[in-house]
Order: sequence, then C-alpha cells, then structure tokens
Amino acid sequence: MGGEWVSLEDFYFISQIVAALGIILSLIFVGLQIRHSTKQAKADAADTAHRNFTDWYESITPEQVALNTQAMRDFSSLKGEEQQLVYAFAMRMLINFHEVHSKWSDGSFPDDRWEFWDAWISTVMSPLFDRVWADRGYMFSAAFKSYIDAKLVEGDEPKQGSPLELARREADGAKHAPIPNAPPNEEHSSKAGDQ
Repeated sequence: MGGEWVSLEDFYFISQIVAALGIILSLIFVGLQIRHSTKQAKADAADTAHRNFTDWYESITPEQVALNTQAMRDFSSLKGEEQQLVYAFAMRMLINFHEVHSKWSDGSFPDDRWEFWDAWISTVMSPLFDRVWADRGYMFSAAFKSYIDAKLVEGDEPKQGSPLELARREADGAKHAPIPNAPPNEEHSSKAGDQ
C-alpha cells in the first residue's frame, strides 16, 4: 500500500489550523454583526428623534404661536400660567434636542441626520430662547450647555427667512419690510416700480 498515514502530530497541527480559521471567521462574522447593529441603532435613534420633533412641531397651535410671539415682544406682560406654557413648550423642544445632541456626541446618532438638528437650532435662537436657556440651562449636561452657549455666541439673529425671523419681524411691525439681502420679490418689485 503506497499511501502514507498522517501522523498524530500532523493531524494535531491540521486541526489547530482549522480551529484558528474557524475563530477568525467567527470574529469576522461578529464584527459584521456589530457593524450592522450599530447602523441599525443609529437609524433607530434618528427615527425616534425625528418622530419626537414631528410630534412637538405638530403640537404647535395658533394660540401657542400667539403666546410665543407675545413673549418675544414682552415676556413680563404674560400672566404666570402663560409664562409657564411658554417655558413648557420651549423645554419640550430643548429636552428632545438635548437627547439628540447626547446621542450624536457619543456616536450613536448619524452625522447626516445631525446636520438637520444643528442647522435647525440656529433658527430658534431668540431673546425668548435666551431667557428660557438662562433660567433652565443648568438642567442639561455640560457638553450640551457648551454647545448651546457656543451657538448663542454665533449670533443673536435667526437665519434669514426662518419662521422665527418672520414672526419676530411681524411682532416688530415690520411685516411688509423687505428682508435684507433677500432675492427681490417680483410682486413687491413691480409694486415699487409702479409708485
């Protein structure tokens, strides 16, 4: 019989190589599963945050808009319960945003979804926001406080054309004044040319 038998030692080395390959393949599989789970967790966090934002945004009533507009004009003119409604409204938004910031900071919120939140917070900066933040900012994490404080330093004015800017302009009686640096409104331009 011309065949050679595999020695016990050779069999041992072959089994060790097969076991090592099995461990390597298992680690690759676990790594892929972890990557998939991380992506799914980020997607779930983003979906939850956007659902909460949508719920908050859809809860805005004309009465709340009027109350917030009055609060921007003269907060002290509001009755105690009206002031508390303004604070509750703002705090619901801030708590949601704090959660998003926290998840983004620890890497469990996708960067591309964070861009929306980072841009959006600039649209709500106002003296009213400053007041709520000054009174309630201590309730939030140090990282979130630093983030909001930096946003407040970036500028007092909301982004051009934002709903807050338009509400503020209306509250100031400048409802029909042109927005600085805005593209000309053809209807407004033609009326100005007719005069």
